[in-house]
Formats: sequence, C-alpha cells, structure tokens
Amino acid sequence: MNVDALVGVGSSRKRSSQRARQVIAVGVAVLIAGLAVDLMRTHPCTNVAVREARIDLNTADAAQLCLLPEIGPAVARRIIDSRETQGLFARVADLRRVKGIGPATLAAVEPHAVCSVSEP
Repeated sequence: MNVDALVGVGSSRKRSSQRARQVIAVGVAVLIAGLAVDLMRTHPCTNVAVREARIDLNTADAAQLCLLPEIGPAVARRIIDSRETQGLFARVADLRRVKGIGPATLAAVEPHAVCSVSEP
C-alpha cells in the first residue's frame, strides 16, 4: 500500500468526522429554536413588550391581542367582534362576555391588559 492511499483514507475520515459534527450542531440548533418557539407559545408573557406595556383591549388589533397570554387568533377576533357589536370594554373583567374566555384565561390576561374608555 502506498502513502498516497493512506493519506486519502485519513482525509476521508476527517471529512466524515467534520460532517458529523456539523449535522449534530444543526440538530442542536433546530432543537433549541423549537424549544424557544414552544416557550413563547406556552408562556407568551415572556415577551418584553407585554411585560413592559399593557395592551388596551379597546384599541388593540388582532396581532396585538395575540400577544396576551392564552389569546390566539380566533379569540382575538371574537374580542374585536364583541367590541364592535356590544361596545367598548369598561374593565378587563368584561372579557368574560367573549366566548372562550373563562376564569383561568381572564386571570392570565388581567395583569397585561387595560381598558381605555374613550368616546368614538
């Protein structure tokens, strides 16, 4: 066996090892990103904007309402529909009139929401 053949085998192993490390690194990155997304879904109040400022239930659009804990797109749409058909919310507890918002959801939302009462 000549030296060139041995060098080629070593280089092939080195490339395989580097490739394996790259695959593992990508896998770990995907796992971390997935965990971060799950964390934001289950604990949306970790969002800095929600912690530092409260969302006004009477002026917020659907995207802003979705920043509230336990509020998804369907419930956000029902909040807006309720606001338009039944009038502005006088207090955060008035969210109970919206289908899909029970005591647990209300308790999660209350620290992060306000109701400005202004005449249209």
